[in-house]
Order: sequence, then structure tokens, then C-alpha cells
Amino acid sequence: MSKHNLSQWPISIPHKQERVKFALQFVEKEIPFWLGKVYIDEHRFRFNTKGVVSSYTGTERTSIPHSVGVVACISQPFNKGCNLIRQVETRIDSQQYTSFLMEIVSSYPTVIPGLISIVHDKYPVHNSTKVKSWLDGQQIMSVFSYWPPASGDLMPIETVFLDILKEFDEHETRVHSVKALWEEIQNAFAAVTEKEDYVKNLISKIFPNLRKIAESNGEMF
Repeated sequence: MSKHNLSQWPISIPHKQERVKFALQFVEKEIPFWLGKVYIDEHRFRFNTKGVVSSYTGTERTSIPHSVGVVACISQPFNKGCNLIRQVETRIDSQQYTSFLMEIVSSYPTVIPGLISIVHDKYPVHNSTKVKSWLDGQQIMSVFSYWPPASGDLMPIETVFLDILKEFDEHETRVHSVKALWEEIQNAFAAVTEKEDYVKNLISKIFPNLRKIAESNGEMF
């Protein structure tokens, strides 16, 4: 969770190798392939004593003061995507994650087997027994088979979290309560994702970014 600014973290050689392997495997998949998926991740925002909001990048604990954890997704399979953001109680767990997946399923009016292909990373909750069991029972939803580790730079929903912070900076947003922070996060998420072609353009960047990863031997961009 809160894998913000991953480009500042050291990336191991094995992770670079996995990134290159992934890039080479999917680099020929063009933009429509990536537009047909739902990208999910978690993040945590925190405010300081002056009310300035930033990303929390520490370890996840049961209680982190002055912060709001979220789980969110973006997609655009049919020119009308499923863009959702929900507050996480304390920290994400299998029950909350499964509930979020249920909400995604309910947002699709047509039930077609395999219609929803979700993309999430290897965060333990995503791969828990409870979540896997629930997904196994779904016909409409499937999981994109593989996502490389240490690849927040490739995950489009991570850019949304960055852009929410940019919204706060541009409007000099200040908050002094968890409730106010959550309200501002919701407003900024809507402001960002509802811009014309924003989600489409963001997801479309996966295609050229895979080439960057392959050409740089797995380095972050």
C-alpha cells in the first residue's frame, strides 16, 4: 500500500529482470488490449500539523494518525469506465478488498463471462486465500495473469494518486481532520478522472512505457 514515488526506491536486479520479462512479453499488445482492463491499487494520504497533504510511505499499521487509506480503480473498456475510490477502514484486508471487487462487478450492467479483467499487484491481500476463493467463483471477473513487482511507475492508478496530490498543491488545499481529508480526496479523484480522455490517455501510456522498460533493462522511468 502507498507505493508512491517508487522511482525513488532502490530496485533489485531480480525485479529489473522481471520487469524486462514482462515488457518483452506484452510489448506488442497495443492500446485496446490495455484499455479493456480495470486497474486497482491502494494508497494512503496523510496531513501534517499545517494541514498539508502528502503520501504516507511508511509501514502499514493498525492505526496511522492523521491519515486516510483508500482503494481505487480506473478503467475504460467501452468509453465509459468504472472509476471508483473508497475509504479503507484502518488498513485494507480481504473483506474490504472483496467488497470493493463486488462493487466493481455491480457497476457493469451486462454480465458477460470474463468481461472484467482486473490488474492488481502482488500485495498480500490481493492474493489472499479469501480473495482468490471469491474470484474463483466469479464468471464475469478474471485477474490479469501477471504484473511485475516494483512497477508502480507502470500502474496507471498510481498516477491518479500523484495527480490528486497535484490538485491539492494547485488549490493550496489544507485539511485538519480525517473527515475533511476524505472529502477532499473524493473531490480531487472526481476532478481528475472526469477530465475528458484523462483515463484513456493514462492507460494508453502503458504501451510506450513497456518499450522504455525493455530498452532500459528494467530501470524505472
